[in-house]
Amino acid sequence: MFKKILSIYWILDRNLRIKFLQLQVLIILMAFFEIIGLSSIPAFMTLASNPDLINSNFFYSQFFKLSGVYNYDGFILLFGFLSLLAISVSSIVSIYTTWKLAIFANYTGADLSTKLFSYYLNQNWQFHLNENSSLLIKNIANETQRFVGGVLNPLM
Repeated sequence: MFKKILSIYWILDRNLRIKFLQLQVLIILMAFFEIIGLSSIPAFMTLASNPDLINSNFFYSQFFKLSGVYNYDGFILLFGFLSLLAISVSSIVSIYTTWKLAIFANYTGADLSTKLFSYYLNQNWQFHLNENSSLLIKNIANETQRFVGGVLNPLM
């Protein structure tokens, strides 16, 4: 399986390989923000259901001291706002990453189609006499899109 992934990676030209690696970093960053956003929900719900944790829990008490808020209701409101902010940032990063992945996949599909078309055009005359032109067009149009949708997108 890993050899097949590497063979797909080496089909790409240098610029697409660099973009692929940049997207992998962006995916890791997206996962990090997802973890922060999702872990803020139970922390906020725990604090909202039991405000006494501000005094008994080390994390909440230190954050309460650093926040500069002097009443518990204001601190819970601030913590809820920060939790909402974490979820919003996580969603924005996720939307941006998904958008960049879609652009990369479609651009890669177009690049592969162009390479395949150039390959067919550079064949000798005998090749074109023996091959069905509709099959060649199907390979260019359909098979590259099937590769992008069925292999490249899930791989990313």
